[in-house]
Amino acid sequence: PNYMDMKRWDLPKHANTNPNQIRIGYFGSITHLEDIKMILPALHKIYKEFPNVMFVFVGDPRIVDLMEGLPSEVMMGVPFDGYPAKLHSLSLDIAIAPLRDSEFNKNKSNIKALEMAIAKYPGVLSNTIYEEPGFHENRGLIAHNIDEWYVNLKRLILDKQLAKHIVDYAYKYTKDNYDLEKRIYKFNDAYNSLFDTAK
Repeated sequence: PNYMDMKRWDLPKHANTNPNQIRIGYFGSITHLEDIKMILPALHKIYKEFPNVMFVFVGDPRIVDLMEGLPSEVMMGVPFDGYPAKLHSLSLDIAIAPLRDSEFNKNKSNIKALEMAIAKYPGVLSNTIYEEPGFHENRGLIAHNIDEWYVNLKRLILDKQLAKHIVDYAYKYTKDNYDLEKRIYKFNDAYNSLFDTAK
């Protein structure tokens, strides 16, 4: 499984200091354009109800073309070494991780959920891979369809206590269970098991 080097990832969060703006963000590679397209109806519905929302995207400049009619900030990705600092600097109120139900996406990992948690962003995530054993509302809200994307985004916008609970729980859960320094022995065990098998 993924683990995080907390010396690199556990950085101070840049909070949203603009009380008149709700920042909903996505961060990822250029392989996710179709995943963003999937949830556009929910984003438009949220904007219609909350005109002070700002959608923030990092990683694929082509998203600009999808955001017609939606207020958005679209940024290029950064080198991996600078990614943790960039992630924490986005000042998001909510993070999203949409993933279509495809063979490619089913073989992805839970890294986005860990990144959201360590950056202290409450998240809405597709069920495609994030609805794993042990993942429940304390760590983020799962969306199975467009209606649930809209409902869960609205829940996090309106329910500040829920958002804070997710942030606090998910951050601690990630620190306790996905700290590379505490789990490095698993890599050693895996390598040794290969040698044992070869013998």
